[in-house]
Parts: sequence; structure tokens; C-alpha cells
Amino acid sequence: MSREEKDQVVAAGWTGLMDWLWRALTRPSVTVILLVWLVVILALSIIVPQFPRHVEDPLVRSRWLAGFPTSAWALIQQLQTLGVFNLSGSIWLRLPLALLLAHALLMLASWGPAAWRCARQMQQLPSEALVDAEATGPGRAVRAEESWPSALAITAGQIASRLEQTGFRVLSRSGASSCLAWQWRWSWLAVAGAYLGLALGALGLILTSWLGEAIDLTLEPHGNAQLAGPVNLALDTVTVSGDDALHPGGGRLELRALTGVGESQSLGLALHDSRLWRGTWLTAVGVRPVVELAAEDAATGQRVPLQPSVTHTAARELLRLPLTDAPDMRLASVPARNLTVRVDYQAGQGQTDVPAFVVSFYQGKQSSPVQSQPVANGAEVAFDGTRYRVRLDYDAMLEAQVGLWWALAALGWGMVILCMVWLAAAPPVILACRLTAEGAGSRVTCLARGVCDVGLLSGQLLELLAPGAGAAVDR
Repeated sequence: MSREEKDQVVAAGWTGLMDWLWRALTRPSVTVILLVWLVVILALSIIVPQFPRHVEDPLVRSRWLAGFPTSAWALIQQLQTLGVFNLSGSIWLRLPLALLLAHALLMLASWGPAAWRCARQMQQLPSEALVDAEATGPGRAVRAEESWPSALAITAGQIASRLEQTGFRVLSRSGASSCLAWQWRWSWLAVAGAYLGLALGALGLILTSWLGEAIDLTLEPHGNAQLAGPVNLALDTVTVSGDDALHPGGGRLELRALTGVGESQSLGLALHDSRLWRGTWLTAVGVRPVVELAAEDAATGQRVPLQPSVTHTAARELLRLPLTDAPDMRLASVPARNLTVRVDYQAGQGQTDVPAFVVSFYQGKQSSPVQSQPVANGAEVAFDGTRYRVRLDYDAMLEAQVGLWWALAALGWGMVILCMVWLAAAPPVILACRLTAEGAGSRVTCLARGVCDVGLLSGQLLELLAPGAGAAVDR
């Protein structure tokens, strides 16, 4: 075999492979398969516990694992390598998104010109070229035929009248031997629009997962955090509602965006709601109940520094200890007095005569408290010459989605929904009818293509062409 022949074989092999890929990725069934794949992955991401953000932090990881039985940890380690606990950032989600992007672009290249011809250029093209069952194009094609004996011979004008009576718009051609009819012809563009939306939606999700950045913010009242650029977001107040103080059913955050020296903009955000602000999508994820703990020397009135027991931060005069995290997060040490204080929440905080907290004091390394005393919300408890004040408060938990790739995804999926509603409300149909002589009678042949129930369309065509149909029109 010569070198040229080898090159031809290799070229034919690549051509065959590309042709196979083209045919495989331009099947409408691929759309359904990929969308079902995505739905299954998203459903699993809701059912299967997913890694929290910053899971690489040993403390965050240990807290997450603490929610599972110890006997399941080995299995979790094995499943982790498969990406089961990080589905939103794994190949299980990115692969179908990449395939959906490629599939949608190829479908646009394959079906887009045909959809444009059906919507805009149908009058300049042969009728059969638009609806041929073998042609590549949107929708599905059907064929219906009916023979008329000489006594009941039908004319092309009568066929056109029957079509108009059923809601079609008709264009007669070739004298009186054929006609072209259609319904909702501009709806063909919705087919191309749906695949354009799928491409934009898949691309937006891919870019969001790779280039977008989600920032977790925890703000305490009168605290602030920096967003993109010289913008600080400050929390003014947190208002909650509901019977359970630790898990409020609703609430509202009052925020201020500090945009410059002496310049600010107020932002009100209900819990679990989102808002777009200067290219950043802010979501109020929830609130975190905390207990404010302050200590004061009973003799001098001076503040006593306190230090959280589980973090390596400097001692402060006011601590905010989370109430819904692990019990060790509610411990504070008093370095000046070799003392550890633990605060536990107790139900009934809304009633003044029922204690809201139990404050326990541990001396040195003792495992049992020296003193445990109930105290109402906002009240004080004294121990060893020091007064300790406790008060229930809330931190705001926000998520800031930086980058506008999510907007591309939202635009794409919005287009898909709009186009599907359009197609459901106004399904397009185009058909070509040809009348030919058959002995002393005639034969009517209809080729139709539509984005609708093909079986129903075929039945309607056969009923339309039946000799007994449309008697009033025929007369």
C-alpha cells in the first residue's frame, strides 16, 4: 500500500468517525437523555449530604463527619473519591453539561437553517423540500394519501378550502395541482430558540462552576464585610419570627452597602430571598443564633477579657458564641481567673419568669462545674467577684455570588422555558398537498411536518382527505 493510499484510509477513518459523532449528537433523543441525567444528578445532590464549603479545613470536615455514624466513615472515604459528596463540582455534572453544550450547538447548526426556511422562506422553496420525511429538520414528518374515484373527484381548490376551514393558511402552486399550508409558522423559531437557550444555560453553569466565586459571609450587627472592590456591606439589624428561637421560621435583614466616604445604600432582605446588587447576587441563607457574653469585675466595674476556647483568637471584652454548633463552641475561658464558662440555651426565652440560659463555671481543669445557674435573657449571674451578662442575638449568614456567569445560565434556561411554553401553546405545522390524476379519478398526497403529536396529526390529515369530509365546503 502506497503512502497516499494510507493517507486516504486514515482520512476516511477520521471522516467516518466525525460523521458518526455528528449523527449521534444530532438526535433529538440525546436532548432528553442529557436533561434526565442532569435532573438525576441535581436530585441526588439534594438527597445525598454534600460537602460544606471549605471542607478542606479540618475543623469544618470534622463537624461534617460528626453528623454520620462512626461506622460509616470508611464508606464515606471510599465514596468521596467518586465525587458523590461534591456532585455540583464533579465530573458527574460537568460532563452532561459539556455534552449538552456540544449537542445544543450541533442541533442549532443542523436544525437552525431548516427552522428559518420553514418560518421565513417557505414561499421561495419547493413544498416537498420543506416537509420531506427524509430531510433533516425540526419536528417529525408524516405522510397521508387518499384516492378519489371519478364520481367524487376533488380539486386542489377544494383541498385548500378544507385546509382553511381547519385553521391553515394556504398558498396554491403549480396552477391547481398543489398547495402549501401552514399553522403558526413563526413557532419554528422557538425550536431553534430552545436549543440556543440550552447552549447558553449549559455554558453559563460551566463557567459559573469554574470561574464564578461564591463567598460565604457571616455578619454580626454593626459588623461589616468587604465585597468586590471598595465596597463594604454592613449589617444593621436582624429581625426574626417564629416560636423556636434557635430555628426561627422567618425574619428580615437590614443591611447597608458602604459605597464611599459618607455614602451608603440601604438593602432590605428577607430570609432565604435573593437580590442583585451591583453585579453581585446576594442571598440571605439564614441566621445563626448566638449568645453575647460579657464579664465585668464586680468591685472595679472594669471589663474582664474573655477568650473562645476552640479558636486561637485574642481575648475580647464581648464574645458571641454560636448556640447551634457543637457544644465546645459555647465555651469561653477567663485567662485572668483560670476559669472556663459554658453557656447553654434553655427554652422559654420569650417569658420573663422562665430562664433562657444556664451558665456553668469550671475551675482549672475540673470536668464538673463548680456552679451552674439559670439566668434570664439579658440578665447577669455573679461568680467569684465577677458579673457575667448573657443576651440572645443573631448573626446574619449571607452568600455573595460574584461574577455574572450565573446571569448567562439564568438567561439560557429562561429561554428554554419560554420557548417550550410557546411550542405547547402554538405548535407549528407545515404541509404540502399534491393532486395527481389516477385513471378516471385522482389521488391526494399530503406530506406534513410538525412539532406536535404525529399520530394525532396523521389522523387529522386522513380525516381531512376522506371523501365524506368537508361536504359543505365541497358544495
